[in-house]
Amino acid sequence: MKLDSKRKKAAKVLSIILCICLLAGIFTGQRAEASADDASAISDIYSSILKSDADPGADSTWHVLGITRSEEGSRQSYCNAYYDNVTDELLSEDSTIGSSYSDYAKIIIGLTACGFDASATDAGNLLKYLSDFNKVSAQGINGVAYALIAVNAHPSYSIPKLPVIEASGDASGDVDASGDASGDAFESLQNSEARMIDYILSSVITTDKGSGWALFGKVPDVDITAIVLTSLSPYYDSDSRVQKAVDNAIKWLSNAQEDDGGYYCLSAGSSVENCESVSQVVVALCALGIDPDTDSRFIKNGNSAYSALLGFYNGEGDFCHTESADAGGLATTEGFYALVAYNRFITGKTALFNMSDVEIVAMADEADEMALADHAGKDSGSKNSKNKSSKSTVPMYALVLYYAVGISVILAGIVLISTWLKSRKKNKEDGKNKK
Repeated sequence: MKLDSKRKKAAKVLSIILCICLLAGIFTGQRAEASADDASAISDIYSSILKSDADPGADSTWHVLGITRSEEGSRQSYCNAYYDNVTDELLSEDSTIGSSYSDYAKIIIGLTACGFDASATDAGNLLKYLSDFNKVSAQGINGVAYALIAVNAHPSYSIPKLPVIEASGDASGDVDASGDASGDAFESLQNSEARMIDYILSSVITTDKGSGWALFGKVPDVDITAIVLTSLSPYYDSDSRVQKAVDNAIKWLSNAQEDDGGYYCLSAGSSVENCESVSQVVVALCALGIDPDTDSRFIKNGNSAYSALLGFYNGEGDFCHTESADAGGLATTEGFYALVAYNRFITGKTALFNMSDVEIVAMADEADEMALADHAGKDSGSKNSKNKSSKSTVPMYALVLYYAVGISVILAGIVLISTWLKSRKKNKEDGKNKK
């Protein structure tokens, strides 16, 4: 009788455990189903871009980012074409690269995503374009943010030191006879991560609903604020000033979200929601480890930022700029890499712009003059003050369900084994008694 009672008790415990496992499976199944839909969209857009942009160049950088970071299909030939076209144009006297100075930062990002070392290309060390703060910041907050993203694209990167400035150089009136730039002039030009962070933090726009950034004016802009947040994400855990600024900007983005979960571009004076704005928000939140689909700060009336992004997808390999606009263009480009960013987030991979998971290859045997940075004296904002490691971004609910299922299975096994051993022992005792 005691054994039967114990068996019944064990059965009840096992039933409870199995129910927990079943419920956990239901919840994870919902996420897996959503992820499967997203994966299908990523695959369709991937194929569409390869057809529409078969010979990628400098203008294709964001396509390259989405293609490579999606880890979809074979993409080496696409990357090789991008490398050849970009380096050829950089070496050309008629190159238009650099008309917007952030072009260089974006190309560094694109080449790194393809697995090429941007500090050792056939066009030289492209990180040299980040060395002159005056040039980087001439474009405003946008140029500085992309430069910061570029130098953080791979843990091996750092900002090279400026070379000797000749008498005909930018340091007018402050060069000695040997051609070396003297202290003040050199320091006024030399860029660093710390200097860019200071610039960004000094450019913040504060409101009663939080704070953010804009290219111009005194009202924060959604797109620019999100891009800046992405650029600051590697420093969030190590710099209290950055943490405060990021938290205030998250507050502002939450307050700026529309009732259907979307955003519109404030700097354009538009009141029409668009794909590109919410795409930048999704990328920034994922970079900061915030789930744009489940975090309560980014859900309005049951509509999340991520669901708003999906609302612009036409189901045929393209995103639309607005609900009434034609599909394609920049909307598809940014919507695609936002989808990729979220897919990487929920699967625990490194963030979209964090390419510490990419093995980069030097394409040039010798680094040019700008590559001769003193690695022992890399700028003070480098690895010691930020985390460039591959940081896990597995959502908390996934970890909880994972461990719940694992523990439940272990407990179930223990109960079954214990019951079986006791039953076996009882049978042996009964057999002895019968003898």
